[in-house]
Amino acid sequence: MARRALLLAGLLALATPARAQPTPPASAASSPQNDANASKPAASDDAGASNSAAKSGVSSDSASPTGAPAPGASGDPAALRQAVDALGRKVDDADRQIAAQSSELARLRRDLDAESAARARAEEEARKLAASGALFHLGRFAVSLSGFLQADGVLYDQASQDEINWSTGQPLNESRFLIRRGRLRVEAEYGIASGLIEFDANTVNGPVARISAGEVSVKWPAHDPSAPPYVMASIGLMRIPFGFEVLQKDYVRLFLERSNVMRALFPGEFDLGIRVQGGWRFLRYAIAAMNGNPAGD
Repeated sequence: MARRALLLAGLLALATPARAQPTPPASAASSPQNDANASKPAASDDAGASNSAAKSGVSSDSASPTGAPAPGASGDPAALRQAVDALGRKVDDADRQIAAQSSELARLRRDLDAESAARARAEEEARKLAASGALFHLGRFAVSLSGFLQADGVLYDQASQDEINWSTGQPLNESRFLIRRGRLRVEAEYGIASGLIEFDANTVNGPVARISAGEVSVKWPAHDPSAPPYVMASIGLMRIPFGFEVLQKDYVRLFLERSNVMRALFPGEFDLGIRVQGGWRFLRYAIAAMNGNPAGD
């Protein structure tokens, strides 16, 4: 309504004709000097009138080249109101179009933000999947598969004999090739719960296939995914949490075997029991209650 009032006031100002200035009456008697002085303003008035006529002609020509009167120039209030109403409708249509475009732009911006957030989540999941080494990932459920093979060969042993131990049936000749360790490990994780099972195959004392490790765990994870959990409770067949060499992965160790001292204390690295372990910043801890009968290696 304010816009329509302004448009109506503008059209009324254009349609109102300019009022002529009243001219003072000429005196009946005048002296020659007054006639001479009066002739100058008359000439000036004639020149001003001619200039005004020329300007009005230019203005009328520029406003209406064809000589037709401009719309609303007649000063008809009904015509002015119709023109104002038409302009108001155009303004309202323009406002509606602007509002529609603004809402469409806001919707596109929301869709773009949602797409960017989904892409960021997908990239984060892919980064976590690559860091964990998972074979596949389905929501919060992840499964990873790993394994390694260690082969050994003894080319000469002074104590070897080309005979058989009759009590065990094993050859006394130690010059041979063998599979020291062949491990296949499957790990699964779902939220705070996880589990693993590891199979071992070797030919140290003849062909043997067995389960070397298997455990289930519940953890209180740390804020940093790469850091160890604050608390993690596990039960099953697991590595004995003692020292450094027993907990060291076989494929990380420089030599195939552990030191003689650790092999004398712990002939096997795995035992059945329950364990609580975790870490905070630079601290690491592990407490376990085991059967005390390590599985032979």
